[in-house]
Amino acid sequence: MAQGRIKRLQSAARSPPLRVVEMEVCELCDRSIPLALGDAHHLIPKSRGGVTTVFLHRACHKQVHALFT
Repeated sequence: MAQGRIKRLQSAARSPPLRVVEMEVCELCDRSIPLALGDAHHLIPKSRGGVTTVFLHRACHKQVHALFT
């Protein structure tokens, strides 16, 4: 059983290096946001002339709109 683990670790050591991707940080909870789970949120609604956006987790973004209409 241990022999299989050693083989996997050795083969993983020879694999090509992973690409480093910069991740956005959620402005609400201050955690990193995976690429598939991020939303841009307008601080002032576009209908009122707002142009500034921040990135939030999709769950955080939904919570903001659930609390503040």
